[in-house]
Amino acid sequence: MNGRITYVLMCASILTSMVLPRSGTKIGGMPVTVPIILYLTLLFFWACRPLSQIKLDLRRKSVFEQLGIYGTLCYLVLGLLGVCIGLLRGPNFFHLFSHTAPLVGFVPALFLVREHVRDVRALRFMARMIVVSLVLVCLYGISQRIFGQARVMVPGVTISYADAFSPDPFALKSNLTAVGLKVMSTFQNGNLFGNFLVLSVPLAIALATISRGWSRLMYLIVSVLALANLMLTLSRGAIVAGMLSTLVVAWLLRPAKVPLCVAACFVAIGGALLYGLQLGERLLTFDLTAGGRVPMWTELARKYSELSPGSFAFTFIAGSGMGAAVGTPSEPVVGTEGSLLMILLKMGVLGLLAFLTGVYGIARFAGWEHSPSLTPESAIARGLAAGLIGAAIQFGVDSVMLLPPTAMNFWIVGGLALTAGSIARRRTARA
Repeated sequence: MNGRITYVLMCASILTSMVLPRSGTKIGGMPVTVPIILYLTLLFFWACRPLSQIKLDLRRKSVFEQLGIYGTLCYLVLGLLGVCIGLLRGPNFFHLFSHTAPLVGFVPALFLVREHVRDVRALRFMARMIVVSLVLVCLYGISQRIFGQARVMVPGVTISYADAFSPDPFALKSNLTAVGLKVMSTFQNGNLFGNFLVLSVPLAIALATISRGWSRLMYLIVSVLALANLMLTLSRGAIVAGMLSTLVVAWLLRPAKVPLCVAACFVAIGGALLYGLQLGERLLTFDLTAGGRVPMWTELARKYSELSPGSFAFTFIAGSGMGAAVGTPSEPVVGTEGSLLMILLKMGVLGLLAFLTGVYGIARFAGWEHSPSLTPESAIARGLAAGLIGAAIQFGVDSVMLLPPTAMNFWIVGGLALTAGSIARRRTARA
């Protein structure tokens, strides 16, 4: 019974995290959303199992699957170590929570998904649920572009209730650009919405590749709709990552021609929108400051250089700790732009290497480690792997991982990629 409740809660958490990630409000500046409440309830039921049922099940597994699992576990352990370091340094507790929750709090979602999605039927159901989520948020994103963000928002559902009644909530979330507001759908920020698109579009392309007839047409329409939304987010990091993830999935699914057609559509859609909506001013203008990132990175480098040799070595290797700062008390640097750089700042080079090792192992196992013949399961695995790679690329320039919906969706897709790779290998072995 506990397993059935956990599975239902997991499905509800995934659906709300992808469709209504900001549904809820804020209490004391902290987000209290439906996906987070469901996720915490899910963790409670999962933790209530007997310890004998908790297994990693890595015997006779691929070296890359083990690399993905153990790399992610090391990342989680180093994150908890970062919490201890931060507490010893006397952090601001708001910063402690805001760093810990997204960076390490959603890592268990990978293991939850891997444990509860064990067969072809469950895998295909999850893949379709992601595509349905993609359709819903894209249609809402288009409605924002046509009717305006303020006219279609539903306080407490499509936007945080507390944010809905603040002055100009959309510009407040860094969505205002020289060519207008970013399309942010239910994510409240164009970069976050863009990351979800980067994560999920390759899956839709993969499903279009293995489908036939009307199903293929439907998945192609979804892919094109999502790519149009990606351009309208005006997120340069997401658009570049989306281009790369589209190329990755085309390469993984070769010699299928459907991904190449979708990539061509991406170029055509991008060109039309750049010309028709004058988005080029935002997307093609060369900015020496990289949107204010370069001064921020320069300041962080300066703070590192001012540390004593011992403090520099410790901070570089183990990090400054969750919620703690680098620099003097009068001029501290608590955070910086770019999720990967934030991991380096808080968890050190060990934490960053563990994260990259885990992502590489998962993507390598799901995208390459099975039969070269294209089956539905292997196509899903390759689509998920490409999405994971694209999302990680965007982490290099945007701090999107520091917000709960992005982190949760990333680890959910990571767990599904591992599951899909395992199922594809088992079915190939039986053939």
